[in-house]
Amino acid sequence: MNSWFLVSAGLIVCAGAIHSGLGEFLILTRMNPEHLPTTPFGGKAMTFHLLRGTWHLLTAVWLSLAAALVFYPAGDPRSAGVGLLVAALFALLGLGMLARDPRMLLRHPAPALFLAIATTAWIGCP
Repeated sequence: MNSWFLVSAGLIVCAGAIHSGLGEFLILTRMNPEHLPTTPFGGKAMTFHLLRGTWHLLTAVWLSLAAALVFYPAGDPRSAGVGLLVAALFALLGLGMLARDPRMLLRHPAPALFLAIATTAWIGCP
């Protein structure tokens, strides 16, 4: 097993738990569906359910990537592709947040966590 991938997967699981748990508690439960716009798919309640589903779908994608990092054997050539995919995705997330507002590094833990995930996944690539 690739220890760098294991560290990266652990960080992704932490990020997913924080994103899903705290996001549900601090953002989604405080969101009033009456203040949301309607969509072609339905009314304001449907907009809220689309937002909630998308929020948790992102967490599910992250956890799937973490599982791929853990379950590909260290010598498998596909593991490098998975590692590079994870590194690129989380580097883009972290750098994108910092490009929008460099002060995010001091205001929110996500950019540092995303860049740590990207770095450990990249180092672990065979």
